[in-house]
Order: sequence, then structure tokens, then C-alpha cells
Amino acid sequence: MVSHSFTRFNRGLRASARVRNFLKDLIAEKRMELKKGADPHQDLITCLLSTRDENNGEGMTEKEIVDNVILVLTAGHDNSAILITFMIRLLAIEPSIYAAVLQEQEGIAKSKPRGELLTWEDLAKMKYTWKVALETLRMFPPIFGGFRKAVKDIEYNGYIIPKGWQIFWTMNMTLMDDSIFTEPSKFNPTRFDNQASIPPYSFIAFGGGPRMCPGYEFAKIEALVTIHYLVKRGLELAQKSSDPRQDLISCMLSTRDENKREVITEKGIEDNAILNGIHDVFFYSATDNLYRKSEQHKQQQYAKQF
Repeated sequence: MVSHSFTRFNRGLRASARVRNFLKDLIAEKRMELKKGADPHQDLITCLLSTRDENNGEGMTEKEIVDNVILVLTAGHDNSAILITFMIRLLAIEPSIYAAVLQEQEGIAKSKPRGELLTWEDLAKMKYTWKVALETLRMFPPIFGGFRKAVKDIEYNGYIIPKGWQIFWTMNMTLMDDSIFTEPSKFNPTRFDNQASIPPYSFIAFGGGPRMCPGYEFAKIEALVTIHYLVKRGLELAQKSSDPRQDLISCMLSTRDENKREVITEKGIEDNAILNGIHDVFFYSATDNLYRKSEQHKQQQYAKQF
């Protein structure tokens, strides 16, 4: 057996154990709250604790709940960051589309009391913004492709693909196929006005069928909420180039506070810098908060011993 003491892998295992132990304690606390009549939908853990199998009525095991919480905290944020990055970039070079998004988001903001958080009803009103997100995913899918198994012999361009072979399909080639999407190189969110007109399994940014991306709704929430607050704070974008594929984004991001004072101004931001910044907001803030709570919990447990 190979010893992995003093390695990064070992540190990862120990860190994982600490996070899992903290989550187990938190789950126990939430169980007690539910027994006292707490709202079963107040947060993710209470929702998972209250979930029951439709067939046998059994709930999720502690391990299943822990795994799902960690999944939500860590998985899929890179893809969401890529989506939001290119949404910002494409809005920067499409003033009319940005104006429509701005109008939609301002309408939602004005309909709410000052300081009130977004609700499901608010997200449901962001129809045009979501079409912008879908068109962004079509033009710049975060996933390269995937494998499919041939269920029968297939002839393609004179080549025979035998039944049982694994076929790798590229998402970008499908989403930029002009036989499916008219003028595929044109950024046009209105093409999603009638999604029923798009052939089945042609828009596959989130996959399709029973194994489609389980984080679809989560990614949708992240994108819509992020764009809402960027627009609400007075996001202004200006560009020097109209090519969103460039490594260097030649635009200015400027956010202003409620008194219209400039807060942040950055020029010439690299795509990766924006992507990593958004990733930090979603991933590191969550994990750092979890780590801090874990440390506080450990200190409290230690103090109880004396």
C-alpha cells in the first residue's frame, strides 16, 4: 500500500472529512428544527430532509444529503461562470439587446420594495434575459461535447459506424448548424421565442432526455440573479472590438453605487480574469463561509468540553 501522508491528496482527504463532519452536525441541527415545526423549505438541507421517495416514502440518507450539499457548493460553477462571462461580453456589443435586458430588470426592481430579495416569481418574469442566456449558450457552449452509443449501424458520408460503437459529438457543430438555426453566427435571442420549433435534441446545451444536466435550474438561477444585480447597480459596457472570441476583452466594466458614484472601473480585462472572478464569487465565497463555520463549530464543541 502506498502511503500518501504529507501529500496534497492527504490534506484534501482531511479537509473533506472536516467539511463532511460539519455538514453532519448541521443536518442534525436541522432535523431538530424540523421536529419543532420549522419550515421544511427554509433552506437546501431542510428541503432534502423533507424529500420523500414517491414509491416507498423513504427519505434520503445522511450520506446522500451531504453529497448533494457538496455537489451544489462545488459542481457546475465553472460552466455558470463561462455563461455569465459571455453574456456580459455579448451584451457589450449588442446595445439594443442590452437595452431590452435593462428594461426588463429595471421593471422587476421597481416592482419590489427597497432591499427585498428576488423571488421565484421575479425569476419567472425574466423571460427575455433567459432567452439571451440560451442564445449565449448556443453560440458559446461551455461543454465541448460528449459520447453516444450507436444503437444500430449508421452510414455517414460514406462511412459505416457499427452498432455498439461510441460516437463523440461536438456541441458547437450542432448549435452552429445552419440547417437547424438560421444565421447561426448572428446573436439573436428571439430565435427562442418559439422553442417548440427547434427540432428535438438540437439545442443540447444542458443535454437532453432523462440524463440531462441535473443542475439546469440551478444554473438558470445563478445566471439570472447575477445579471439582475449587475444591471441593477448600473453596469455599463463599451467595446473596442466586436469579436467576443478574442482573448482580450476590449471593454470597460463600470459599476456605480446607489449615489451614481463609480465603484469599479477596469479596462482590457481578459476573458479568464472575468471567468475566474465570477467563479470566486460563487465557489470560494461559499466554501470559505463553510470553512469558517466549520472552524467556529469546532471551537464551540471544544469549549463545551471544559
